[in-house]
Amino acid sequence: MPMKNLVSWALVISVSVQTSEFEMGLGVYLEMRRTGLVPNEFALGGVTKGCAALGDEELGECIHCFVLKVGMETNPFVGSSILNMYATLGDIEDAERVFECMDNHVGCWNAMIGGYAQCDHGFESLMAMSLMQYKGIPMDAFTYINALKGCLIVGYLNLGRQIHGLIIQSEVAFYTAVMDSLMDMYFKNGEVYALKVFDGLQGKDIISWNTVFSGLSQGDDARERGRFFHKLMLTGLKPNCVTFSILFRFCEEALDLV
Repeated sequence: MPMKNLVSWALVISVSVQTSEFEMGLGVYLEMRRTGLVPNEFALGGVTKGCAALGDEELGECIHCFVLKVGMETNPFVGSSILNMYATLGDIEDAERVFECMDNHVGCWNAMIGGYAQCDHGFESLMAMSLMQYKGIPMDAFTYINALKGCLIVGYLNLGRQIHGLIIQSEVAFYTAVMDSLMDMYFKNGEVYALKVFDGLQGKDIISWNTVFSGLSQGDDARERGRFFHKLMLTGLKPNCVTFSILFRFCEEALDLV
């Protein structure tokens, strides 16, 4: 490319990271910095994700220092990306320090709730959601998905039911990803109500079906599993590698019982 501008550099970094070419993404970022260009929020978001994936905390800290130097730490996208990086690296204390400098943007709160859950701090994740609700910050689909992960960590079903109530009252009750997370929470707490959630879900995708198959695999009813697989085939959806992995495990369990 004869004329490389900031947009083209950021695009290459983002695509590299999205396709799991993390080392390439970091290399392109460093090459861009040598040209004297100041990265935008998309380049910084991509490179921090790459640092997290490769476990390169040293470079991640350098990027964080650069963000502070140029005054981009209050940008919700950049701040959330740095917070996610620290949480992925298991450094929840630094993630909290980043969060304290950020505005009351829903994306920032989601990043902190998800960061706590990622580091197995389920109680703190739920407390952050409670504080978010107390401050009147509107919650979105990612808020509920991350909070449900926190419920799984603490293993307290009543909290999950309360979040379910909030989901019903909100606009995200028709979001398939939210209901998939809700089903997963119920299944992993040994609650068959997950099947009622599944039956009421309008936009079932293959992830929804895989969640049910995975939940059923914790029981012993082979006919029930077969019935659901037959229903999946009737929908016209194509099973993916996760579906077959679960089904093969079913077969293995059935052979062990013979």
